[in-house]
Amino acid sequence: MTRLFIRKFPLSGRDLVLWIFIFIYTGIIYSTVSVVPVIRKWLAERFGHDVYNYLFPVFILLGLYLFFHGVRVIRGTALLQYIIGMVLTASLYTWYLLSMDYAVERVHLLEYGGLSILLYIAFNRKLHNIISVPLALILTYLVGLGDEVIQSFLSNRVAEIRDGVTNAVSGLLGLVMYLMSLGYRFEKGPVSTLHFKILLVAIAVGNVLTGHFLYAIHGFGNRYTSLEAGTIYSSLTEDQLQRINENGTFGSAREREIYYNEAERHLFQRDFYFTNDFRFPNGYSYREVYRAAWENRMLETWYPRYLNEHAKELSGAITGKMDSKVGQDVGATPVVWTDDIRKEVALQSGELKGGYTSRVKSILITDFTFKELLMYQALIMLILGWCWTILPANRRFHA
Repeated sequence: MTRLFIRKFPLSGRDLVLWIFIFIYTGIIYSTVSVVPVIRKWLAERFGHDVYNYLFPVFILLGLYLFFHGVRVIRGTALLQYIIGMVLTASLYTWYLLSMDYAVERVHLLEYGGLSILLYIAFNRKLHNIISVPLALILTYLVGLGDEVIQSFLSNRVAEIRDGVTNAVSGLLGLVMYLMSLGYRFEKGPVSTLHFKILLVAIAVGNVLTGHFLYAIHGFGNRYTSLEAGTIYSSLTEDQLQRINENGTFGSAREREIYYNEAERHLFQRDFYFTNDFRFPNGYSYREVYRAAWENRMLETWYPRYLNEHAKELSGAITGKMDSKVGQDVGATPVVWTDDIRKEVALQSGELKGGYTSRVKSILITDFTFKELLMYQALIMLILGWCWTILPANRRFHA
């Protein structure tokens, strides 16, 4: 299959340059994963937490450029269709931007929107048909999944399938806007059996890699919500947590690893919120102590065994392994807060009202089990296999 693909679609010098640029573009996305929190903190301190609202003028300018480009090249009844389509797409963009849980995710629309356009151009130079669109989107999604895998190795980042989907949707919106700006004049050449087989292979690869990501990186687990302890994510069941905390017994080495990993991540978040100075543009600084209080309450509610085991230790020695600055800033703060610290936190944060959701997700969660994952994956592969068998040999389908 690989030899056939290379023989059918040889790379020219321009193609090679384009793919090298795509690799460099992807490398920039991957290489900046570890410094994103630092950049995000600096931007918030220098320009305020509304700094990401400045992205709206950027999107507006890009949209206007594409809009007037289309108006210039489209004629007749297609122009009205184009205008309606652009208005609908712009509305979808606006809704999507405003609905994002974290404003920083708006950058993904630029990153992965641009990536999907580059990939479409690269594929279309060889395929010259509509198959270039799903291939570009699948590869954009897989690049985004690789981004999440890198985040799984960083203590200050989390890897989750939701962000992978966000990257894919960002790529889709960017590509839709780009194709519309071409005035529906993008190539609609014939699609051969080989093209369909390439697409089926790409979907199969995406399916397998998604399953592996969910199993090895994302994990399976639960979401627990209570008025007293807010909302936490855990890869352990409620029965497992109860047994560990009450009896001190672990069912396996993996269970022990997960328990301590989750507890230490909540401890890290508590120390970070307790010590980190956030600054407004006017120079005024503040600390999100109420978040630290919530994280401490979560430790007391869901991980008391961990607190008891480390009661005589300083939390800086533990959190310093994840982030040396946080470990240094927290200083001589004990793992189990003293009465003096509790009084100080209560004074600064006040009464803890309303729901609080922790960002800590350990190896993260999904809402389905491993067996269900296998079932879904097997079903998808069977459908793909069936589609492969019904494809006629060496057939060309015209758009």
